[in-house]
Amino acid sequence: MGAPESNAGDDFHIWWAASRALKLIEPGARLRLVALEGLATVDDPDESYETVDVSEYIGGDRITTADAVILSQLKYSTRHPTTAWTAARLCKPRRRRNDDDRQATPRSVTADLAAAYRRILDDHGPDGAAKVRLALVSNQPADQLLVDAVAAAADWVRSRDGEELRRVDLGRALRSEHQHVVDTLAKAVGHDCAQESSATSLPGSTCRGKGRSADKHSRVRYGWVRPN
Repeated sequence: MGAPESNAGDDFHIWWAASRALKLIEPGARLRLVALEGLATVDDPDESYETVDVSEYIGGDRITTADAVILSQLKYSTRHPTTAWTAARLCKPRRRRNDDDRQATPRSVTADLAAAYRRILDDHGPDGAAKVRLALVSNQPADQLLVDAVAAAADWVRSRDGEELRRVDLGRALRSEHQHVVDTLAKAVGHDCAQESSATSLPGSTCRGKGRSADKHSRVRYGWVRPN
């Protein structure tokens, strides 16, 4: 990534964070806290949530008191603004450097968001994880196949309310192209998270919408935001 692209990405982070912060002073606002590069200090004293760019706390200033917590990762491109986010692209490991300038282990967007959810589940249990909404904020569009596949998976999960959910049953219920998308995302999420959500507790996307993925322990809401 060149300097102009990197600088534009930094500007986008600042703009998005500032736009969230301004909502704190809107009349009747339910947004209580905005945190950058992680969660609120009380929820993240060791600064362990490095994959979260912006956190928004709605209805409370910590996970235990909030009604919902939105964990967002931000992605901006000046060179390829029309390149869509496909399942393969969301799951492609990206090379990066640590703060000490050493090469870090490659990670994907999907794995990053799944890791944040996994840590929330470990630190705050099912009740805390149930409040989490995962979001990818980008100036690039969502691939329509990705949108349709995640929506189809979410619809299936909702239709099985109260029943035990297994990913193998989800796969049988989906069209083959949708199943391929879900399998791609699930593989990137990894075994640990897959065990927690036998259907699909993976960060997905619905363009300017919300979906829900769940098992008997928790519900994960996910969203895609493409600023104007």
